[in-house]
Amino acid sequence: MLEKIVTLFLQKYIGDFLELSKTQLKFGVIRGRIDLKDLKPKLGNLDFFGLPIKVIYESIEHLRFNVPYNHLKTKPTVLEISGVHILFNLLQDKEQKRRKKKKILPKKKKIK
Repeated sequence: MLEKIVTLFLQKYIGDFLELSKTQLKFGVIRGRIDLKDLKPKLGNLDFFGLPIKVIYESIEHLRFNVPYNHLKTKPTVLEISGVHILFNLLQDKEQKRRKKKKILPKKKKIK
């Protein structure tokens, strides 16, 4: 039951940025640990920064949340990210100008 709630929470808040499946999730919910492995970020996540790059490939090997449920006010919640890989090409001047002209850059999203 608690794992289902955590899964729904993760899908709601990070599902826009990462492709998630239940096989990637490992829970130690009672201990406050959530592990996600071999994640694929959704292409286009970096577009709103307006960088002159085109992302070809992205991956995250390991993402871990440590949530001290019993001590939320006194101990920090920790997010550890390891093995981030990004393969990209620099955009040519023509492509940069086209993006700016057509305003292809998406609007920033607010995280609720």
